[in-house]
Amino acid sequence: MGDAAAGKSATVNATGLLPGSTLYLYIHSDPQLIGSGIVDATGSANIAAVIPTGLPTGDHEILAVGTGVNNTPVQAISAFKLDSQSIVIDYAPPAQVSASTAADQAAINRALDSGKPLYDINLHPGAVATVSIAVGSLIAVAGGGGFGGGSGAGGGAAGGSKEAGEFESAELEELEREEEVEPGRGDLSKTWKSPGTLKVDRWINEGAVKSGRLSVLIPRVLVDGAWARAMFGAYGIALWGVGILMGVLSSVQVHFQAIPPKYSYVLVIVAIGILDSAAGALAWLVIASLALATGHVTNLAELRTLLGMFALFATTILVSFWFRPLRRSVDGSLMQRFDRMADYVVPPIFLAFAASSMFKALNGLSGLDLVQKSDFRALTITIIIFFLIRVLMEDITAHWYPKRSLASQPEEQSRQTKLAMWSGLILKLAIFLLVAAPFYGLGRYTFIAFVVTAIMFILRMFEEDLPKIERISKWYPLGVTQFLVATVIGIVASALILGPHASEQKVIHTYALVMVPGVIFAVLEYFREDGWGWPDGWEKRIIGAEIWFLAIGLVMGFLTL
Repeated sequence: MGDAAAGKSATVNATGLLPGSTLYLYIHSDPQLIGSGIVDATGSANIAAVIPTGLPTGDHEILAVGTGVNNTPVQAISAFKLDSQSIVIDYAPPAQVSASTAADQAAINRALDSGKPLYDINLHPGAVATVSIAVGSLIAVAGGGGFGGGSGAGGGAAGGSKEAGEFESAELEELEREEEVEPGRGDLSKTWKSPGTLKVDRWINEGAVKSGRLSVLIPRVLVDGAWARAMFGAYGIALWGVGILMGVLSSVQVHFQAIPPKYSYVLVIVAIGILDSAAGALAWLVIASLALATGHVTNLAELRTLLGMFALFATTILVSFWFRPLRRSVDGSLMQRFDRMADYVVPPIFLAFAASSMFKALNGLSGLDLVQKSDFRALTITIIIFFLIRVLMEDITAHWYPKRSLASQPEEQSRQTKLAMWSGLILKLAIFLLVAAPFYGLGRYTFIAFVVTAIMFILRMFEEDLPKIERISKWYPLGVTQFLVATVIGIVASALILGPHASEQKVIHTYALVMVPGVIFAVLEYFREDGWGWPDGWEKRIIGAEIWFLAIGLVMGFLTL
């Protein structure tokens, strides 16, 4: 960029083409052929062309068109924008696309504005499959409540333990039992006695209760950093300031567009979001607000991108609550120590799997090539490190700050109003269609998945009135077992739905059905009686360890079905 376009070379090096066919290179303003080449016996072709003079001000596309080995059209597109002096002011790198994407001017404009290549989901059925199985597994684990259920900070009671996935009322019950808890070393220290601590605690606790009438997610996010306020008082919300700062810096870095910032910024926001979900949510809120205020949210692709960024930045840590509690008391027994060790070991890989799926989905949601496979390693390492830091901080809080733990969390919970529940249902279903459209289209299979998902959300609203079935209570898996079973069901279902020789288009247009077993699996939990469990002994833990290794093998790719 910054140079005159006329006279500059445009080179194409293509592989995987039909031998003997011709590769053409066009420039589109007034379309004109600027080069061609014959594909050799290895399927390769090279073209060296020159950008012509006299191109008008505005957008221009360079389109390479050839024939693939299966005798189907293949094309790649790049774009650039010229100012009145014929200087290149924006450039989108080349990317292989289908004909529909090559003709999508809105998508090309987004690529030019962001400086990113186009991403055509129709050419990436593997990404659709991966995201679908991940979403189906996470739906099965989280159920119709999504990641907003529960209100206790730390994902478990301040002084007790609980089964993963069962924390919606555990916190309040524990608060009532332990109002007269003895102060710990931290409670007697000055670390939390910062100015404004009581006001901050009251403001956040009251905000969590009031917002709980409208949303199940907002209270969860608000109180997620209770461990920090228990230890450092009002200074515990310093992470919120970091989130706001990162939001501003990220917005400036991408020129206020509705796309994620450079990778190092993404890692920082994910890290602070794991330490405190509200910090990640605030970073996202700043990015989204500035993009909206500057006119950069003008189409569905930009809205989808923002939704995907929210999932990555603000909800990653919430996934862990369905596997293990972040906080539990330790009574000194060997079994309790084993359980706490498992709390450190079990969730990180699954969090990394969930976050990687969220991150990977940004390409399909945005229509831009924003995420590379090489990015996943650093993301995984970041998640593991900061999750371990978070759990360690929760342990310090539970042991040294028991009274502050109670003060930094609301003493009551509020239920959503009927209007808020039905409004939330409509919003969730709208988001489902919005997010599903670029991956699966809006055909009959997506409609089937939509209807089944709607049933799940509706049943969730009436869960307390549904009959409880003893056999489901006995055999329904929880935690990692639940995730493993759901993942296996998703893989098997995909094989049955697609058959042995599925085309790329069949993968894309039918894979919405892969989410259906996960939804059905989640619905079954509504008929399970809370509190029922197998005898809590070493046999259960040994079997659990074996299941964990199997699940890790599937997630990491060491095991295949």
